[in-house]
Amino acid sequence: MSARRLIIDCDPGKDDAVAIWLAAASPELAIDRVIAVGGNVGLARTSANARAVLDIIGRTTIPVFAGCDRPLLRVLETAPHVHGESGIDGADLPASATPVALGRGAVALVEAVMAADAPITVAALGPLTNLAVAMTLEPGLAARIERLVIMGGGFRKANMTPFAEFNIYVDPHAAAIVLGSGAPITLVPLDVTREVLATVPWLDRLAVMPGPAPRATAGMYRISPDLALHDPCVVAWLLRPNLFAGRRARVEVVTDDGPEIGRTLMQEGGEPGIDVLLEVDADGVRDLIARRLESL
Repeated sequence: MSARRLIIDCDPGKDDAVAIWLAAASPELAIDRVIAVGGNVGLARTSANARAVLDIIGRTTIPVFAGCDRPLLRVLETAPHVHGESGIDGADLPASATPVALGRGAVALVEAVMAADAPITVAALGPLTNLAVAMTLEPGLAARIERLVIMGGGFRKANMTPFAEFNIYVDPHAAAIVLGSGAPITLVPLDVTREVLATVPWLDRLAVMPGPAPRATAGMYRISPDLALHDPCVVAWLLRPNLFAGRRARVEVVTDDGPEIGRTLMQEGGEPGIDVLLEVDADGVRDLIARRLESL
């Protein structure tokens, strides 16, 4: 059985780094390219971090493109208080010697999907600016994506404001475009990801593994105020969907200026419907991540 082709759109970020390593360690997935976006830290950092994350595991042939450096209509808000000034504080990765790929990230996304002779899955781990721009550039893009798996939103939980999750809050207008696009979407919200924590025993397990990726993961999470393994849940769902459960619903994003901007609202039975994950086997996901990272 051939590996599933995967584009990763991300803003590394410690949890983005772990998600990339999980995908790279999984023979079921073939990473076609990585596209960076401004989010957890600025674009210069996220694109450099993505290359460093791939370099440390010897995957230097996977191209990393620089995408959008700011949201569609808002000023970029970053999260150095969570990820550190570098975005991956605690990982202690050497700077990448691999150059950023030529071309704009949104264009590279369009080109890869539209020219593919087999379906491509997209994992969106940061603000959805690149995806929204790509869908605007190519209106047929949504229909050509096999599956778009998004880490974002929250219905019982929030982490940026009392109402909004970070990725959606940073660019709510882009999120509204993407979630309303009609693409086949699986949404992985905080309701799930905040259940999958980097516990002390789990970090101890990683810290004694021989490879650089598990040790870097332990280093990043030991100093982090947010222990949730948000973005790796996206890749975990691609590998083991039986570890999750949810429902089909319409999801809208509050884009009006005000205290609720970036809030996600779920309406069951509405269209376009997306698959919203709401339950998770946290122990199963942690074990999957640890076993795969050990192989790197």
